Amino acid sequence: MHGWWGKKPTAVHQYRSWIGSWGSIAGARIVLTERADDGERLIASWPEDA
Repeated sequence: MHGWWGKKPTAVHQYRSWIGSWGSIAGARIVLTERADDGERLIASWPEDA
């Protein structure tokens, strides 16, 4: 799944919601990134060691 949100608080809320909704699926990986001049910058990743 992919999603784009214009405001960081909305994106963080959706990221946490997706962990609750999809985190129990084996092999699931959920990442929160933001656009940067050189591509994307990682803000958060779940599970943390992924």
